[in-house]
This record gives sequence, C-alpha cells and structure tokens, in this order.
Amino acid sequence: MRYLKRTLLSLLPAVLLLAVVIVRTAPAAAQVTPPDETVPTDTFTLTRLGLTDQVAVGGTPVLNFFFPGPGDYLLAPSGSYFEMIFSHSPILLQRFSRLSVQLNGLELTGLRLGPDNVEKTTLRLPLASDRILPGINKVTMNFVMNSEETCGAINDPAIFTRVYRETSMHYQYVAGFPQKPPNTDLALFPYPLLRTGYTRAGSIVFVLPDDPSQEELSAAATASAAIARVGNSPNYRVTVVPAGSFQAESGRGHDLVVVGTARSNPIVGRVLGNQSFPAGTGALRMAVSPFDRERAALVITGESNETVLRAALALGDRRLRPGLSGDTATITEISDRLEAFPLRAPNVRFAFFELGVSNMTVTGIFAPSLTINFPSLSPDLTADAQVRLILSHSPVMDEKRSSLRFLFNGVALTSVGLIPDNRERTAVDILIPQRVLRPGINSFQVDFNHHLPPDDNPVGLCGDIAPERAWTTIYDDSTIQIQGGPSPEQPDVSYFPYPFLQTQGMFGTVLVSGKSPESLRDCLMMAASLARRNRSDIDAIGMAFGEQLTGEQKQNFYLLAMGRPTDNAFIKDLSRTMPLRYESTSDRVLLDRASVRAAVKDAGTLGVYEVSTSPFNAQRWGGIISAPTLESMATILQALERPRDRGTVVLAQSPEDIRDVRLLPENLEAIVKKQQRADLIMPALTFAIGAITVGSAGWWVYSSSRLRSGRGIR
Repeated sequence: MRYLKRTLLSLLPAVLLLAVVIVRTAPAAAQVTPPDETVPTDTFTLTRLGLTDQVAVGGTPVLNFFFPGPGDYLLAPSGSYFEMIFSHSPILLQRFSRLSVQLNGLELTGLRLGPDNVEKTTLRLPLASDRILPGINKVTMNFVMNSEETCGAINDPAIFTRVYRETSMHYQYVAGFPQKPPNTDLALFPYPLLRTGYTRAGSIVFVLPDDPSQEELSAAATASAAIARVGNSPNYRVTVVPAGSFQAESGRGHDLVVVGTARSNPIVGRVLGNQSFPAGTGALRMAVSPFDRERAALVITGESNETVLRAALALGDRRLRPGLSGDTATITEISDRLEAFPLRAPNVRFAFFELGVSNMTVTGIFAPSLTINFPSLSPDLTADAQVRLILSHSPVMDEKRSSLRFLFNGVALTSVGLIPDNRERTAVDILIPQRVLRPGINSFQVDFNHHLPPDDNPVGLCGDIAPERAWTTIYDDSTIQIQGGPSPEQPDVSYFPYPFLQTQGMFGTVLVSGKSPESLRDCLMMAASLARRNRSDIDAIGMAFGEQLTGEQKQNFYLLAMGRPTDNAFIKDLSRTMPLRYESTSDRVLLDRASVRAAVKDAGTLGVYEVSTSPFNAQRWGGIISAPTLESMATILQALERPRDRGTVVLAQSPEDIRDVRLLPENLEAIVKKQQRADLIMPALTFAIGAITVGSAGWWVYSSSRLRSGRGIR
C-alpha cells in the first residue's frame, strides 16, 4: 500500500500535465459570427479599452483617453454622452483645485474638485452628434490640484484624482443601425472593411475555394495581415466559408474578402459579373457587396494561382499601396515567390521617426514623463543595446538641479544633467543592458526634472512662475539599436513572435492549416496578430496545408501549425521534436511515440503554444498553436501578445490564467519510464484523472515546473 501511495504521488505532475494539454476532440460546427455581433457596440468603457482605474497625481497632470468612433453608423441628433466616474483626495483645496474635460480639443465642461465630489461621483456630459468623429475620439482631462501643504507638488501621492474603469463613451445610433454607403476606392484600403478607430459590427468573411491552392491560401493570409495591420482596430474578426457552402445570408451584416480564380471560386463571378483579366495578371476589386448593400466585398483574383498571390502581395506592400486607386487595380510585374529568412536575424535599428515619434518639446516644471514603445522582434539575449538620444534644452533653467532620468522596461538606467554642454543639439548615448531587454514590445521612458533658478520663484501660494520657460526638446532622428537574433539552438517562447516575425517581416514563415473552416480561420487570425507587430514594409506571409509543403519549404521555412490534430495531421509530424506530442486520431497528448499512457478531455477552453527545433532542420524552429474554439484561440493569441517568461510551452486557460512552462522532450521520456513501472495501478490513475479539473491542473503544472527543476521539469 505504501508503494502504491508513493507511486501515485510521483506520477501526479505528469498526469496533471496531461489533463491540461488535451484539446477537445469534437470539432465545433462551422458558422458565421452570431447575429448579435452584427449590432455595433454602443458603449465603450475604459475596461473595454483594456484599461483599469486611472489615477492623476501631482499638481497639473493630464489624462488622455482614445475612444473608437461610430464609424459609418449614423448617430441620432441627441442621446450620446460621455460619462466620467471619479473621486479625489480629501485634502484638495477647492478654490485651487479644478478639472476641465475636452472632446477632440474642444471644452465640454469645467468644475471644482471639492467636498461635493470627493467620494465616487458620476458626471454625465451630453454630446452633440456633430462633435463626434467617426474615428478616434480623444477625451482630455486637465487637472490643477493643490492642498494647504503644497502647491502643485509633482508626484505627491496624497494629491490625486481617480478616474474609474467604468468611465465610458456612449453612442446613440439611429434606429435600425443604418450606415453610410461604402466607398469602394482602393486608395482608402482597408476601408470600408476596416478603419482605425471605426466601430464595425459583424466579421470579415473570407470566401475561399473549396480546395484552395497554396498560393490562394497565402493570398488570404497576406490579405488578412494587411487588413489587420493597416486597419489597426479591435473589431477585427474573421470567419471562413468555403465557396461551395456560401449562401446569400452568409454575407448579410458582414464584409467579404473573396479569394481565388474564377474557376476555383464561383463567388468571384458573383461579385465581378462578366469582368475578366488578361493572362499573367492579378487583380484587386473593391465593390459593394451584392449580398448586403451597406457592406463591401474585396476580390483578390487572377487568371492563375500565381497571379492571385501576386495581387495579394501588392495589397500587402506598403510601398505599392499608395499607387492603388479607383475600385479596380491590375497587377502584372510583382514576384509571386516568398523567400526563406536568413539563418540569423539581422541587427535592429529604429529612428524615432520610424516609430511615428516626431520632434517633441516637453515644457513645464511638472513635465510629464515621455514613453516610447518599440518592438524588438529578434533580440540576442547575450548582447547589450543602445539608445542615442539627440536633445537640446532651455538655457534659463537651473542647470545645477535640472536633469533627465532614463528607464527601460521600468528599470532605471542612468541620469543626465541638463548642463551648458548639451544646451544645443547634442547626442547622448545610453547603454541598455541585455538583462532588461525583452522580446516583443519594449518601453523607453524619459523623466524630466526641470527647475527654474530659486530667485525666480515668487512667494505665496500657487503663484505664477512662468513654467513654460523650462523645456527640453528630443529630436526624431534619435535612434535605438539592438543586436540580432538568438542562436538557432535556443527555442524559447519568450522570443515570440520571433522567429515567425522578424525585422524583415513574415514572408519566411508558413502557417500550416487543417482543412476545416475553424483551422483556416485560426491561421488568418494568427497572420493578423503577427502583422500588428510587424514593422517592415511587407505584410506577406505563407500559408499551406501540410501535404502542400515542398521539401524546400520544410527544410528552410519557419513552420507554425494551427488547429487540432484530428483536423491538421501535420501537427503530428511537427510534434516529433516538440515538448508535447499529439495523436492525430484523438487529439490526445502522447508521452511517447507509440502509445497513449494517460489522457483526459479538456472542457474546450485551453489554448496551447509550444516551440522547438524543427524535425526537418535543426537550425530552424517550429511551433504549434492548438485551441479548440474561437474564444480559446483569442485567449492564446492574447497571451502571446504579452511579455513571456522563459519556457517552451504556453498554457492559456483564460486571460487571467496563463502559464509558461519549461519542458523538453527528454523530460517526458523520463516520465514515461516512471509510468511504465506503474502499469498495475493504471485503473486507479484513470479514475483519478477523470476527477481532476483543468483549473487545478494548470496550477499544478505551474508549481511542478518550479519545484521539480532537479528532476527533469524546469
């Protein structure tokens, strides 16, 4: 009995791991976005924008919020409003503390911060429809806050106003949600499918051939990437419908992207009519959808598979898109070949203007911090990086006390005095140690410590000291430089989106899909997720079914397989060198390559990402993303857009429950041997597994990955 108990305890981590990583066997039914999602969002809270409570601290802070606009939906003349929910410090002096609220630079209201609103208060401000922009609407809150002890004390935590996450923008649409007729000029791409800041209900329905070629699949993935990147909207949702299953109701309330030749996809002809194109020519056409006159249909076509891809590559190239105009464009002289990435990623160098940052002058004694976010797509974790900041500053400041402080990803690096030597345009080099550099989005912050000479400060509470005389300018040709990518022998989830996205773009990656609409949808959403972090000029990316891959592609491209093993047989091939292995006939994890030792079915809410060296080339990486539902796919994609810990597997049960686990294939082989010695107790194990919940399993995987570092799992 004692032996049985010891054996059960030793096997528990492995069993729990299996309980977490199994993907639901039963495929979900293909469907277009549910009808209620065809109704536009009418209320945007800070929570919906991804924000928590916001706190304004100090003497003269400013809070800015950016709300999506109503897009092409028509607003009623009245009924729209901005609702601010706030409270503030009880020590504020009402006669010296106030707040103004602006919408798109125009005043909405001003009020005192005093006893009447010290507790949680709701302020609803009616908005005239002609004051609301169809795209981004900027709400600015300007604070002046003082107490008896201080006057405009910067960063004094006792001087604050809290704006609660329930603060919202509400739009009152015209009954029936009518829209303006779509504009089909390709120069506005990706509008009317998507536009930055525009509210857009429904999904974009990709209508693909029933048996698409690799070129047609790559054209769809490239189009999805370009739409998502240029549109830059949280409303981006995708549904895939095979042309043979497409019905008129599939297009109602949704925009369409129709991909393929007229021979392979009959919906091309239903949108274009009798229009045809010369041999060797690809074509793009933006038209009013024949299935919904308030929606658009983008057709990506040509007389051959190669020209279909050629048309999509023109759409995915920001250097060529400005040349598109009118509702139709023909493409003739663009290469239709996607090339593999070089083995090692090149160095990364960004000028601030390439990150969308213009020359900026920061003014005032209580100047806010400046934060610049930038991508590091392929950092070498053994090399330092460098920022070259080019600046100048006011000559009338107190140069004995004025300085700049630099932080990188929240870590203080160094400070620089604002002295006579750097009054005029001067380069200041800041070393970034590799220990604070991370893959994905990095944050460079500048804190301004401005002071005027003491003799300039008047006596008395809240006097005017002309703070605009204190300023620092940072120039847009400042640069950030980072060494190139990691060794090919070091696969790790912390590098994601590298190697599938690199500084050159995504064209050296192939997304490997299953045949179901769900797996195709997942690939298109993955292309969009990568593209939103792409900083190259080209949004091209490859996509194929496993059996369509050539030997050269398996050998030289980075392969990312999407979907369930029962739908995507290539997952089993790719998992030969992965930490977790799958059985293609059951969606179950294999502890070895021959048999299933233990497995349970998950409730269908878990997303899994794993990475390892490719079985086709040890100098390349491969990855698998497996998620059974649209919700679980959204969860794992959201998890991968955050900074990752070191590991080889990411488990995402929910946005709040994400685990990074370090597992290697040899670790699992060791677990198999332990399990083989305990075959006599498998019935008891099977019963125990059935009683385990996914939530507790996730916790045990997390714990075991930390506690068993000396025993194979670390």
